[in-house]
Amino acid sequence: MSLRFGLEKFMRYLKPGLLFLLTFFFLSQSSGLFAKPPVVAVSIPPQKEWVLSLMPDAKVVVVMPSHASPELFEPTFSSLKTLFQSDIYVFTGVLHFEEKIKNALKKTPVKKYDVSSGLSLLAHDGHADPHIWMSLDMAIKQVLGMARFFSEHYPDRQQDIQKRASAYVQKLQMLDKRIKRELVIKKPILVYHPVLSYAARDYGFVQLAVEQEGKQPSGKQLKGIINDIKTHQIRYILVIEQTNIDMVNQLAKEQRLSVLHLTVLSEHYLEKMTELADVLIKLSK
Repeated sequence: MSLRFGLEKFMRYLKPGLLFLLTFFFLSQSSGLFAKPPVVAVSIPPQKEWVLSLMPDAKVVVVMPSHASPELFEPTFSSLKTLFQSDIYVFTGVLHFEEKIKNALKKTPVKKYDVSSGLSLLAHDGHADPHIWMSLDMAIKQVLGMARFFSEHYPDRQQDIQKRASAYVQKLQMLDKRIKRELVIKKPILVYHPVLSYAARDYGFVQLAVEQEGKQPSGKQLKGIINDIKTHQIRYILVIEQTNIDMVNQLAKEQRLSVLHLTVLSEHYLEKMTELADVLIKLSK
C-alpha cells in the first residue's frame, strides 16, 4: 500500500516537470536554440572578421595563418582535412593555393564562395593583384556578397545577416570617408611589398614598391628606386609582417628612411585598416 502510494505521489510530481521539459525542448527546437552553428572556412585571416560580423556564432576555420606569405603559402594535409568538415569555404579567388583546395573539395558537399566575383581587379605581369582586402571599397563589396550567399544557404538567418551586414558595412564606409576627407598625398608612398595597389587606386596616390614580382629588386631596379626616393624626398618606407627586414633596414639606413610597420593579414580587420588609415594620413601631412 505504501509502495503504491509512493509511486502515485512520484508520478504526480513528475508529470508537471516532464511537461515542462517537453515544452522547453520543442520551443527550443523551433527557435533554433540548439541549432548547429555554421562552420565556415576562409582563406585568409581578414575574412574571419567578415564572417563573424554576419554570423557571430559561426565556427570559422582560417586556412592561411597571419605570418604566412599569400604568394608562397601551401595548405597542409591537416588543414585540408579540417576543410572537409566545413559547410562553406570562402576564398579570395586570386591566390594560387586556393586551386589546390577547390580541387580537394570537388567531391564534397562543401559550398564554395569566391569573394572576387564581380570585382574590378588590377593585374601585374598577367596576374591579378591578390591584395583585394586592402581596399575598403572592395571589402564592402565582398562583405555584401558574402551576406547574400549566407542568406541563401541559411534562410532562417537572412534578416539577422542583412541587419548585421548593414551595421558592419557602415563602419567600413565611415573609415573610407575619413580617409578620403583627410588624405592629401603629394608624393609616392614607398612600400617594400606592393600591398597598396588597390588603396592607391581608391585614394589617388602612387605606390612605389621595392619588391618586384615577389622577388628582391635587381641592381638596376634598386638604383631606380633610390633615384625616386631622392627625387621625391621620401622619408618613410612601409613594411608588412612577411618582409625581408634585413634588406629594409639596410635601405632605410642608407637613404635615411623611417620604417613604418603594417599588419595586413589580421583577424582584426577593421582595427588594422584603421591603423593603415592613420599611417596614410600621417604621410600626407
